[in-house]
Amino acid sequence: MVATYGLSDKLDVSLALHCPERACGMTSNATIFNFEPPPVNHTFAVVTDNPRETYISPFNAILTNSDSATGIGDLRLRGKLRGLA
Repeated sequence: MVATYGLSDKLDVSLALHCPERACGMTSNATIFNFEPPPVNHTFAVVTDNPRETYISPFNAILTNSDSATGIGDLRLRGKLRGLA
């Protein structure tokens, strides 16, 4: 976005604003290796309400996530003055 405004017949002010969009995502194949003796046994839940988690087995699951954002990036302010003569 660029805007220019004439403050007078000899002075202009310009504003340039850059608004970038960024996106990222991840996938993780998670495996639990239990080294503790029973009865301690960590596992993934068979039933989950998380749509980003895919149950493979009690010791294996795939987790995914992604997101995007838009925000203000570079901001540039300029002025132009025409000669006074």
